Amino acid sequence: MQRPLAAVPARFVHTLLDSTRLDPAARERVLRASGIVSAHLAMPAVRISREQFATMYRLLVIELHDEMPGLFARPLRPGTMRLLCTGLLDARTIGAALRRYIRFHGIVLDDFSFALERGPDVARLLLKTHPGYAAPTALAQQLLFKFLHSLLSWLAGHTAPVVRLQFAFPPPPHFYEHMYLYPGPVYFGQAVSAICFPAHFLDVPLVRRSKEDVREFVRRAPAGWLFAPTTEPSVSRRVRDYLERHAAGPSDIESAAQALNYSVRTLCRRLETEGTSFRAIKDELRRDLAVERLTKTRQPIAAIAYELGFEDATAFYRAFKHWTGRTPGAYRRSAGECLPPPRAAEPAAAREGAGRG
Repeated sequence: MQRPLAAVPARFVHTLLDSTRLDPAARERVLRASGIVSAHLAMPAVRISREQFATMYRLLVIELHDEMPGLFARPLRPGTMRLLCTGLLDARTIGAALRRYIRFHGIVLDDFSFALERGPDVARLLLKTHPGYAAPTALAQQLLFKFLHSLLSWLAGHTAPVVRLQFAFPPPPHFYEHMYLYPGPVYFGQAVSAICFPAHFLDVPLVRRSKEDVREFVRRAPAGWLFAPTTEPSVSRRVRDYLERHAAGPSDIESAAQALNYSVRTLCRRLETEGTSFRAIKDELRRDLAVERLTKTRQPIAAIAYELGFEDATAFYRAFKHWTGRTPGAYRRSAGECLPPPRAAEPAAAREGAGRG
Protein backbone atom coordinates (compact mmCIF):
# COMPACT_ATOMS: atom_id res chain seq x y z
CA MET A 1 0.00 0.00 0.00
CA GLN A 2 1.33 3.42 -0.95
CA ARG A 3 2.10 5.63 2.03
CA PRO A 4 -0.07 8.81 2.09
CA LEU A 5 2.36 10.35 4.57
CA ALA A 6 4.43 11.55 1.61
CA ALA A 7 1.53 13.78 0.48
CA VAL A 8 0.99 17.48 1.11
CA PRO A 9 -2.45 19.06 1.75
CA ALA A 10 -3.64 21.28 -1.09
CA ARG A 11 -4.21 23.99 1.54
CA PHE A 12 -0.44 24.37 1.88
CA VAL A 13 -0.18 24.94 -1.87
CA HIS A 14 -2.91 27.60 -1.87
CA THR A 15 -1.34 29.41 1.09
CA LEU A 16 2.11 29.46 -0.48
CA LEU A 17 0.78 30.65 -3.84
CA ASP A 18 -1.31 33.36 -2.21
CA SER A 19 1.78 34.71 -0.42
CA THR A 20 3.56 35.20 -3.75
CA ARG A 21 0.85 37.45 -5.25
CA LEU A 22 1.58 36.02 -8.68
CA ASP A 23 -0.88 36.89 -11.43
CA PRO A 24 -3.19 34.06 -12.57
CA ALA A 25 -1.16 33.29 -15.69
CA ALA A 26 2.08 32.93 -13.72
CA ARG A 27 0.38 30.75 -11.09
CA GLU A 28 -0.97 28.44 -13.76
CA ARG A 29 2.45 28.25 -15.44
CA VAL A 30 4.14 27.24 -12.18
CA LEU A 31 1.45 24.68 -11.34
CA ARG A 32 1.56 23.10 -14.77
CA ALA A 33 5.35 22.88 -14.71
CA SER A 34 5.06 21.18 -11.30
CA GLY A 35 2.63 18.59 -12.62
CA ILE A 36 -0.24 19.99 -10.52
CA VAL A 37 -3.71 20.40 -12.04
CA SER A 38 -5.49 23.59 -10.93
CA ALA A 39 -8.93 21.97 -10.96
CA HIS A 40 -7.59 19.18 -8.80
CA LEU A 41 -6.43 21.67 -6.15
CA ALA A 42 -9.93 23.05 -5.75
CA MET A 43 -11.28 19.70 -4.59
CA PRO A 44 -11.77 19.12 -0.83
CA ALA A 45 -9.24 16.93 1.00
CA VAL A 46 -7.01 16.52 -2.04
CA ARG A 47 -3.27 15.89 -1.59
CA ILE A 48 -0.30 16.36 -3.90
CA SER A 49 2.99 14.51 -3.76
CA ARG A 50 5.84 16.08 -1.85
CA GLU A 51 7.91 15.94 -5.05
CA GLN A 52 5.31 18.15 -6.76
CA PHE A 53 5.32 20.55 -3.80
CA ALA A 54 9.12 20.72 -3.78
CA THR A 55 9.19 21.35 -7.53
CA MET A 56 6.60 24.11 -7.20
CA TYR A 57 8.60 25.70 -4.37
CA ARG A 58 11.81 25.72 -6.45
CA LEU A 59 10.00 27.20 -9.43
CA LEU A 60 8.58 29.97 -7.25
CA VAL A 61 12.08 30.73 -5.96
CA ILE A 62 13.21 31.19 -9.57
CA GLU A 63 10.10 33.16 -10.57
CA LEU A 64 10.37 35.61 -7.66
CA HIS A 65 14.15 35.56 -7.05
CA ASP A 66 13.30 34.81 -3.43
CA GLU A 67 14.44 31.72 -1.49
CA MET A 68 11.45 32.10 0.86
CA PRO A 69 9.04 32.96 -1.97
CA GLY A 70 6.86 35.87 -0.89
CA LEU A 71 6.81 34.81 2.76
CA PHE A 72 8.72 37.75 4.27
CA ALA A 73 8.61 41.53 3.82
CA ARG A 74 11.99 41.50 2.05
CA PRO A 75 12.95 38.76 -0.44
CA LEU A 76 15.87 36.45 0.31
CA ARG A 77 17.77 36.61 -2.96
CA PRO A 78 19.14 33.34 -4.40
CA GLY A 79 22.38 32.48 -2.62
CA THR A 80 21.27 33.84 0.77
CA MET A 81 20.79 30.41 2.34
CA ARG A 82 24.14 29.20 1.09
CA LEU A 83 25.85 32.30 2.47
CA LEU A 84 24.13 31.79 5.83
CA CYS A 85 25.14 28.12 6.08
CA THR A 86 28.73 28.84 5.05
CA GLY A 87 28.98 31.50 7.74
CA LEU A 88 28.09 28.94 10.42
CA LEU A 89 30.68 26.30 9.54
CA ASP A 90 33.45 27.47 11.86
CA ALA A 91 31.19 28.07 14.88
CA ARG A 92 32.34 25.84 17.75
CA THR A 93 28.94 24.96 19.25
CA ILE A 94 25.25 24.96 18.38
CA GLY A 95 24.78 27.95 20.67
CA ALA A 96 27.45 29.94 18.82
CA ALA A 97 25.90 28.97 15.47
CA LEU A 98 22.46 30.07 16.68
CA ARG A 99 23.76 33.47 17.76
CA ARG A 100 25.28 33.97 14.29
CA TYR A 101 21.98 32.83 12.75
CA ILE A 102 20.15 35.47 14.78
CA ARG A 103 22.55 38.25 13.71
CA PHE A 104 22.30 37.19 10.06
CA HIS A 105 18.51 37.39 10.07
CA GLY A 106 18.68 40.77 11.75
CA ILE A 107 20.68 42.02 8.77
CA VAL A 108 18.68 40.54 5.88
CA LEU A 109 15.09 40.79 7.20
CA ASP A 110 12.98 43.76 8.30
CA ASP A 111 9.75 42.31 9.67
CA PHE A 112 10.95 40.11 12.52
CA SER A 113 13.96 38.90 14.46
CA PHE A 114 14.93 36.11 16.86
CA ALA A 115 15.93 36.17 20.51
CA LEU A 116 17.70 33.32 22.33
CA GLU A 117 16.92 32.70 26.00
CA ARG A 118 18.76 30.04 28.00
CA GLY A 119 17.35 28.73 31.25
CA PRO A 120 18.76 26.06 33.55
CA ASP A 121 16.98 23.26 31.66
CA VAL A 122 15.47 24.70 28.48
CA ALA A 123 16.66 27.13 25.82
CA ARG A 124 14.10 29.06 23.77
CA LEU A 125 14.47 30.71 20.40
CA LEU A 126 11.64 33.24 20.16
CA LEU A 127 10.29 34.99 17.08
CA LYS A 128 9.66 38.70 17.66
CA THR A 129 7.73 40.81 15.14
CA HIS A 130 9.07 44.34 14.62
CA PRO A 131 6.85 47.40 15.16
CA GLY A 132 5.06 48.49 12.01
CA TYR A 133 5.13 45.02 10.45
CA ALA A 134 2.59 42.24 10.42
CA ALA A 135 3.62 38.94 11.94
CA PRO A 136 4.81 36.36 9.40
CA THR A 137 1.97 34.17 8.19
CA ALA A 138 1.32 30.80 9.80
CA LEU A 139 2.90 29.04 6.82
CA ALA A 140 5.95 31.30 6.91
CA GLN A 141 6.52 30.54 10.61
CA GLN A 142 6.08 26.81 10.07
CA LEU A 143 8.56 26.71 7.20
CA LEU A 144 11.00 28.93 9.07
CA PHE A 145 11.10 26.76 12.18
CA LYS A 146 11.23 23.58 10.12
CA PHE A 147 14.22 24.93 8.18
CA LEU A 148 15.90 26.01 11.41
CA HIS A 149 15.44 22.59 13.00
CA SER A 150 16.83 20.82 9.92
CA LEU A 151 19.77 23.23 9.80
CA LEU A 152 20.66 22.63 13.46
CA SER A 153 20.29 18.87 13.00
CA TRP A 154 22.66 19.05 10.01
CA LEU A 155 25.18 21.10 11.98
CA ALA A 156 25.01 18.76 14.99
CA GLY A 157 25.15 15.58 12.92
CA HIS A 158 21.99 14.18 14.55
CA THR A 159 18.35 15.15 14.99
CA ALA A 160 18.13 18.23 17.17
CA PRO A 161 16.04 17.40 20.27
CA VAL A 162 12.94 19.57 20.60
CA VAL A 163 11.26 20.02 23.98
CA ARG A 164 8.42 22.10 22.61
CA LEU A 165 7.39 23.99 19.49
CA GLN A 166 4.76 26.70 19.92
CA PHE A 167 2.99 29.04 17.54
CA ALA A 168 1.21 32.35 18.23
CA PHE A 169 -1.67 31.55 15.89
CA PRO A 170 -4.78 29.36 16.24
CA PRO A 171 -4.60 25.61 15.63
CA PRO A 172 -5.00 24.61 11.97
CA PRO A 173 -8.23 22.95 10.78
CA HIS A 174 -6.57 19.52 10.77
CA PHE A 175 -3.93 19.20 13.47
CA TYR A 176 -2.74 15.81 12.23
CA GLU A 177 -1.39 17.40 9.04
CA HIS A 178 1.29 19.05 11.18
CA MET A 179 2.33 16.13 13.34
CA TYR A 180 4.56 14.79 10.57
CA LEU A 181 6.55 17.99 10.20
CA TYR A 182 8.08 18.32 13.65
CA PRO A 183 10.05 16.12 16.03
CA GLY A 184 8.39 17.24 19.26
CA PRO A 185 5.06 18.37 20.75
CA VAL A 186 3.40 21.30 18.97
CA TYR A 187 1.16 23.88 20.66
CA PHE A 188 -0.97 26.56 19.02
CA GLY A 189 -2.58 29.75 20.30
CA GLN A 190 0.47 30.66 22.41
CA ALA A 191 1.59 34.15 23.40
CA VAL A 192 4.74 33.93 21.26
CA SER A 193 6.10 31.60 18.58
CA ALA A 194 9.19 29.72 19.72
CA ILE A 195 11.16 26.51 19.43
CA CYS A 196 12.55 25.05 22.66
CA PHE A 197 15.58 22.77 23.07
CA PRO A 198 17.24 21.18 26.08
CA ALA A 199 19.69 23.79 27.37
CA HIS A 200 22.64 21.42 27.02
CA PHE A 201 22.01 21.17 23.26
CA LEU A 202 23.50 24.66 22.89
CA ASP A 203 26.85 23.23 24.05
CA VAL A 204 26.94 20.45 21.43
CA PRO A 205 29.97 20.88 19.13
CA LEU A 206 29.39 21.14 15.39
CA VAL A 207 30.44 18.30 13.12
CA ARG A 208 32.99 19.19 10.48
CA ARG A 209 31.29 20.35 7.28
CA SER A 210 32.79 21.52 4.00
CA LYS A 211 31.59 24.06 1.48
CA GLU A 212 30.65 21.13 -0.75
CA ASP A 213 28.44 19.86 2.09
CA VAL A 214 26.80 23.28 2.18
CA ARG A 215 26.10 23.15 -1.56
CA GLU A 216 24.48 19.73 -1.18
CA PHE A 217 22.37 20.83 1.81
CA VAL A 218 21.07 23.89 -0.05
CA ARG A 219 20.59 21.95 -3.29
CA ARG A 220 18.15 19.60 -1.58
CA ALA A 221 15.88 22.47 -0.51
CA PRO A 222 13.08 22.45 0.27
CA ALA A 223 12.39 18.69 0.35
CA GLY A 224 15.64 17.94 2.19
CA TRP A 225 14.58 19.95 5.22
CA LEU A 226 10.79 20.20 4.98
CA PHE A 227 10.26 16.44 4.75
CA ALA A 228 13.26 15.29 6.75
CA PRO A 229 12.33 12.35 8.99
CA THR A 230 12.31 12.76 12.74
CA THR A 231 13.45 10.29 15.38
CA GLU A 232 10.85 11.14 18.03
CA PRO A 233 7.42 10.77 16.40
CA SER A 234 4.38 11.98 18.29
CA VAL A 235 1.88 9.48 19.69
CA SER A 236 -0.55 10.65 17.00
CA ARG A 237 1.92 9.78 14.31
CA ARG A 238 2.69 6.40 15.85
CA VAL A 239 -1.03 5.58 15.90
CA ARG A 240 -1.46 6.58 12.27
CA ASP A 241 1.61 4.59 11.26
CA TYR A 242 0.19 1.56 13.08
CA LEU A 243 -3.17 1.91 11.35
CA GLU A 244 -1.48 2.27 8.00
CA ARG A 245 0.61 -0.85 8.48
CA HIS A 246 -2.42 -2.85 9.63
CA ALA A 247 -4.99 -1.53 7.17
CA ALA A 248 -5.94 -5.10 6.27
CA GLY A 249 -5.85 -6.37 9.87
CA PRO A 250 -7.01 -5.33 13.35
CA SER A 251 -7.52 -1.57 13.55
CA ASP A 252 -9.37 -1.14 16.83
CA ILE A 253 -8.03 1.01 19.64
CA GLU A 254 -7.34 -2.00 21.87
CA SER A 255 -5.00 -3.53 19.28
CA ALA A 256 -3.29 -0.20 18.65
CA ALA A 257 -2.78 0.45 22.36
CA GLN A 258 -1.29 -3.00 22.89
CA ALA A 259 1.06 -2.59 19.91
CA LEU A 260 2.28 0.79 21.21
CA ASN A 261 2.65 -0.48 24.82
CA TYR A 262 -0.07 1.75 26.25
CA SER A 263 -3.26 1.04 28.09
CA VAL A 264 -6.34 2.22 26.21
CA ARG A 265 -6.90 4.91 28.82
CA THR A 266 -3.32 6.19 28.59
CA LEU A 267 -3.42 6.20 24.79
CA CYS A 268 -6.64 8.22 24.79
CA ARG A 269 -5.15 10.69 27.26
CA ARG A 270 -1.94 11.12 25.22
CA LEU A 271 -3.92 11.67 22.02
CA GLU A 272 -6.17 14.19 23.75
CA THR A 273 -3.07 16.10 24.86
CA GLU A 274 -2.00 16.29 21.22
CA GLY A 275 -5.41 17.61 20.19
CA THR A 276 -6.82 14.54 18.48
CA SER A 277 -8.39 11.11 19.07
CA PHE A 278 -8.11 7.56 17.81
CA ARG A 279 -11.34 7.90 15.83
CA ALA A 280 -10.22 11.17 14.23
CA ILE A 281 -6.86 9.68 13.16
CA LYS A 282 -8.55 6.59 11.73
CA ASP A 283 -11.09 8.66 9.79
CA GLU A 284 -8.39 10.99 8.47
CA LEU A 285 -6.32 8.06 7.24
CA ARG A 286 -9.34 6.49 5.55
CA ARG A 287 -10.17 9.82 3.93
CA ASP A 288 -6.63 10.30 2.60
CA LEU A 289 -6.49 6.78 1.22
CA ALA A 290 -9.93 7.16 -0.37
CA VAL A 291 -8.96 10.44 -2.04
CA GLU A 292 -5.73 8.87 -3.27
CA ARG A 293 -7.54 5.88 -4.79
CA LEU A 294 -10.25 7.99 -6.40
CA THR A 295 -7.91 10.53 -7.95
CA LYS A 296 -4.95 8.33 -8.90
CA THR A 297 -6.48 4.98 -9.87
CA ARG A 298 -9.52 3.58 -11.66
CA GLN A 299 -10.16 1.07 -8.91
CA PRO A 300 -13.93 0.42 -8.53
CA ILE A 301 -15.53 2.34 -5.70
CA ALA A 302 -16.95 -0.81 -4.14
CA ALA A 303 -13.43 -2.29 -4.04
CA ILE A 304 -12.08 0.88 -2.39
CA ALA A 305 -14.81 0.68 0.26
CA TYR A 306 -13.94 -2.95 0.99
CA GLU A 307 -10.20 -2.24 1.12
CA LEU A 308 -10.72 0.59 3.62
CA GLY A 309 -12.72 -1.64 5.94
CA PHE A 310 -16.25 -0.35 5.38
CA GLU A 311 -19.08 -2.83 5.82
CA ASP A 312 -20.57 -1.93 2.46
CA ALA A 313 -20.39 0.69 -0.27
CA THR A 314 -23.31 2.62 1.22
CA ALA A 315 -21.39 3.24 4.46
CA PHE A 316 -18.38 4.40 2.42
CA TYR A 317 -20.51 6.78 0.34
CA ARG A 318 -22.00 8.27 3.50
CA ALA A 319 -18.62 8.72 5.19
CA PHE A 320 -16.94 10.18 2.10
CA LYS A 321 -19.71 12.73 1.58
CA HIS A 322 -19.33 13.75 5.24
CA TRP A 323 -15.56 14.22 4.73
CA THR A 324 -15.61 16.13 1.44
CA GLY A 325 -19.18 17.24 0.73
CA ARG A 326 -19.26 15.07 -2.41
CA THR A 327 -20.01 11.48 -3.26
CA PRO A 328 -17.05 9.31 -4.33
CA GLY A 329 -18.28 9.20 -7.92
CA ALA A 330 -18.70 12.98 -8.17
CA TYR A 331 -15.28 13.50 -6.60
CA ARG A 332 -13.69 11.12 -9.10
CA ARG A 333 -15.38 12.76 -12.06
CA SER A 334 -14.05 16.16 -10.93
CA ALA A 335 -10.55 14.69 -10.99
CA GLY A 336 -11.03 13.06 -14.39
CA GLU A 337 -8.11 14.80 -16.07
CA CYS A 338 -5.79 13.58 -13.30
CA LEU A 339 -6.64 9.90 -13.72
CA PRO A 340 -4.45 7.55 -15.75
CA PRO A 341 -5.98 6.40 -19.04
CA PRO A 342 -8.07 3.22 -18.73
CA ARG A 343 -6.40 -0.04 -19.65
CA ALA A 344 -7.62 -1.57 -22.88
CA ALA A 345 -8.48 -4.83 -21.15
CA GLU A 346 -10.30 -3.24 -18.22
CA PRO A 347 -13.66 -4.99 -17.71
CA ALA A 348 -16.75 -2.92 -18.47
CA ALA A 349 -18.18 -3.78 -15.05
CA ALA A 350 -15.19 -2.21 -13.34
CA ARG A 351 -15.56 0.98 -15.36
CA GLU A 352 -19.25 1.19 -14.45
CA GLY A 353 -18.47 0.66 -10.76
CA ALA A 354 -15.86 3.40 -10.87
CA GLY A 355 -18.38 5.89 -12.16
CA ARG A 356 -21.12 5.36 -9.59
CA GLY A 357 -21.96 8.16 -7.23
